[in-house]
Amino acid sequence: AVTEWEIPMLTAATGAIAYVGKPAGWAAEYAAEIINANGGIRGVPVKVTVLDTAFDTSKAVTQMTSVVDNALVVLGPMDAPGAESAGYMTDSEEGDLAAAQEWTAVNDDIKKIVIFYTPTDASQAAATELLTAQLPDSGIEVVGTVEVQTGQLDCSASAIQALNLKADGYYLNLRADEAAKVLTELRKRGVDEGRRICATFASYDANYFDVAGSDCDGTYIWNKLNPDYSGEEWQTLVAAYQQANDGQTPTAPPVPGFYDAMMAIKQGIEELELTGDPAKLSEEREALGNWLYNSPVFEGVQGSFQWVDGKKVADVHFFQCDGSAPKAVE
Repeated sequence: AVTEWEIPMLTAATGAIAYVGKPAGWAAEYAAEIINANGGIRGVPVKVTVLDTAFDTSKAVTQMTSVVDNALVVLGPMDAPGAESAGYMTDSEEGDLAAAQEWTAVNDDIKKIVIFYTPTDASQAAATELLTAQLPDSGIEVVGTVEVQTGQLDCSASAIQALNLKADGYYLNLRADEAAKVLTELRKRGVDEGRRICATFASYDANYFDVAGSDCDGTYIWNKLNPDYSGEEWQTLVAAYQQANDGQTPTAPPVPGFYDAMMAIKQGIEELELTGDPAKLSEEREALGNWLYNSPVFEGVQGSFQWVDGKKVADVHFFQCDGSAPKAVE
């Protein structure tokens, strides 16, 4: 019933996190190119329309409102605050728990930790709450939390506040810019052993490693992707990304995330034999939403994943830095 499947995609193409928002948009459009090169969806081409939320929750709601009435499915919003305000399905916070458990298991003298987080970021707040509630089951006490605002220029007071809590370890549940500043301040103030610091996936960006530099040495970080993943489909994606982005390698988790989401949508439309008929929009949207909300297991570009009760569940990748270079922990 359609000559083209049009899928709106909401991402922060400008603003404070454009460094991950732009790659997310690229990934969705690249997936559409691959799908179209292989015959489209049910024989019909697909088009991704990227809309900018500028990392602004009110703009995310406005953009979603502008497309949702006529869309079969919408990708995004890419960022957690936008997704909480205007989205339906989000990532799980379980990755933070798994990473923190692995970090403290490898360093078994770390029994008390401080968590840095941005309270206005719903994902960071939820992950901090989860860690505080569940880490004691692994023998780890969260002795305090320290708030760091997006764009905060001076993080010295935040580091001092954390150090005063007399912890054994510090979990940076922050985006790259803020995490790099906090890391530098902790190191400057006597945290000599890098192993006592672990950063979340949102910190995993070239800017984090460039700004923190040698202060990263020995610290841990996890990610939802492994930049060195050897799979053929991933390597093809990397080559295309480098060609489009001045030779840079993709490190932002939304790159495989939105590529995989496009492929999952394709599979859902095909398995459910959806038509795109405007007269059946409500019925077909509900069918696809239910199918994705508790989905089958997909073979993604970096391994298997699925959505369970609307939360994405996938493996995490754990790294320790050698100098400023993250190396996978076996």
